[in-house]
Amino acid sequence: MIAGNNFEGKSLGASSNINAGNKIDAISVEQASTLKAGNSIEISGVIGDDVTLHGGASVSLYNLAGNNLLAIAGNSFEGRSVGANSTIRVGNSIDVVRVEQGATLQAGNSIDAKFIGNYSSVNAGNSIDVGCSLGGSYNAGNSIEIDHGDPRSLQTNAGHDVDINSRDTSTCR
Repeated sequence: MIAGNNFEGKSLGASSNINAGNKIDAISVEQASTLKAGNSIEISGVIGDDVTLHGGASVSLYNLAGNNLLAIAGNSFEGRSVGANSTIRVGNSIDVVRVEQGATLQAGNSIDAKFIGNYSSVNAGNSIDVGCSLGGSYNAGNSIEIDHGDPRSLQTNAGHDVDINSRDTSTCR
């Protein structure tokens, strides 16, 4: 899709390539799509696997984001889940219920999550408020508030301000 279109519909199909300068309102973005910087994008439903969101997307998800999501700087992301093995790059605002295992949240994000899964990596410079954290790796320089977490399973490098309110993780599954 070349610049200058106003798109409103149910779905962007698989392998779509949306160039800068489009206004897009869609319920779902199918797998392997790329939404480039400079678009006004409102996604209210589902993001498929292997989708790349460049800067400028406003994403409000009622359902799950797919695996291998790559969200580059400048996205506002609110929804139920960041899928497994997703990479959220610097400068995104993220408010999600779950961050699945293997996700990487890079520096400079504002992150409010109810759950961060095993093998997740949160790089330096994030402000993080987590309901449940199970075995995540938190690099130096994060400000972290965890409601439920076992400090023995958390990898926290130097320079953290970590506050764990409860070690009981039985409700986190």
